Amino acid sequence: QLIAARPAPSPVAILYSPASQHVQWLLARRAEHTDWADRSSETEWLDNNPTRRAIAATVRILTHLGLPPHFVSAAMLEGGLLSGPNAPRALVLPQAIALSPAAAASIRQFQAAGGVLVADGVPGQYDGHGSRLATPALAALTPHPVPLDGMADALAHAGIIAGFSLRNLDGSKADGVAMRVLRTGDVTLLALEQDAPTVSAAPLELRLAAPSAIHDLRGGRNVARADRIAISLDGVAPSLLAISPAPLTGPTLDGPTEAVAGDAVTWRLAMATPGTATHALRVRLFAPDGLAAPGYSGVRVLSGASAEWRVQFAPDAPAGRWRIEVTDILSGNVARAEVELKAR
Repeated sequence: QLIAARPAPSPVAILYSPASQHVQWLLARRAEHTDWADRSSETEWLDNNPTRRAIAATVRILTHLGLPPHFVSAAMLEGGLLSGPNAPRALVLPQAIALSPAAAASIRQFQAAGGVLVADGVPGQYDGHGSRLATPALAALTPHPVPLDGMADALAHAGIIAGFSLRNLDGSKADGVAMRVLRTGDVTLLALEQDAPTVSAAPLELRLAAPSAIHDLRGGRNVARADRIAISLDGVAPSLLAISPAPLTGPTLDGPTEAVAGDAVTWRLAMATPGTATHALRVRLFAPDGLAAPGYSGVRVLSGASAEWRVQFAPDAPAGRWRIEVTDILSGNVARAEVELKAR
């Protein structure tokens, strides 16, 4: 179900700047007075440089706010992304010390138009080719870019907030929980995971901007319509919630009621009320003795009006009443049917 959904990034973008990383690398090697040729690929991988730290800190802050970011390149800024129809509302420059004149000009226009600009370090100390500038490219910006530790307040002040919040039972903001967002159609998939494993977690409350139907994909709990729900996070595994404007209907299952061992049997799978979401359907067949038959079971992704599940029964499959169950992962609803299998 997660694979069938798509990430739902917030209107906050992070500049990924290889030019800045190149300059940072050169500056670090010069300060160390070491031979760069002695560095291996493993050395580079383990080098927790300022750019990596700044990007990691930015992503952590944003995911804890429920605002998953998306990454943009200098070429995208130069191409007019910041003034286009899909322009972000906030741009973060993590250790972006090297900016081309065109990218810097685009950033200045973005801020002048009301965009929120956040920077870690002094951006634009070098041009896009790594030549030091007499004055940093963004030095004249008024106001100055917001520092990273002020990003949360700046985003909230600009109205850039998630459609949900995680609170302690006393109403205070819950900390230490990463929130990631995916969407399929009009259904939002929300993953909540603690930063560090714990033996037990304090109960929390998830608050939504509007009453919605909520289904706990892992726990199985359904809430028909509410704007808040009590939740206790697992100490290790994430919680996965499906949030939809209205309760989701269940799957339907149509197929023959009789078959002969060795035959191929096809069932038609659909949703009782078709919608815009893509549904992962878990299909399980049970033999007459009640045991699941893994060879005949699996998952079918329903992205259109209907799909088929085809089973080729073995010639020596046990005769009797077989049961098929189809579970919709998004809603937890189940459809069941039976087929009487006769010996050949």
